[in-house]
Amino acid sequence: MKQEFNEYSRLKEVAIRSAKNSFINKEKLDREWEKLRFHSKPNFEQAIKEYTEFENLIINSTEDIIYLPTSESLTIDAIYARDSILVSPKGLIICNMGRTSRKLEALACAEVYKNKGYRIAGKIEPPGTIEGGDFIWIDRNHAAVGLGPRTNKEGINQLKKILGDDIHLEIVELPEPNHPDDVLHLMSIISPIDNDLSI
Repeated sequence: MKQEFNEYSRLKEVAIRSAKNSFINKEKLDREWEKLRFHSKPNFEQAIKEYTEFENLIINSTEDIIYLPTSESLTIDAIYARDSILVSPKGLIICNMGRTSRKLEALACAEVYKNKGYRIAGKIEPPGTIEGGDFIWIDRNHAAVGLGPRTNKEGINQLKKILGDDIHLEIVELPEPNHPDDVLHLMSIISPIDNDLSI
């Protein structure tokens, strides 16, 4: 069966890093939440409870789940598992994260995926940057990428080469953030929910 590439078809496999594996403990939250510009400090117990409810929704919506491991070397931002790796028809694309504190995430995740037998199609190399929140599959031959604080022109040029000529990549210029460490990813602005409907 031909694999679908869009943001609305039924999920076949999903990678998640739980609140417990991302936040680890209250002390880590205390050290990192302000520096990473969270609006407020997450409540550790409540976050675990809410994430369990989210996980149950995922379990009922997909065939398989990849549980990404905990690591003290990653920040609490590692809960956003989508940002570190892109999925493509040629294989996985390892991102070079635009936020310096998240640089280790992609390689850590790539090791998990390689061990599960996934092929690596390529890697975004410095000075190029890409984050998965800035990338949207429209269909198998069309995608959009946000040009902004976390995804730069060099990263997009490298992405085009990895994807190849079969994929039309639409570049969307994103608004400037209020603070250099803040971000509005492309997927913060648009969420495809069907082949002809987005919100």
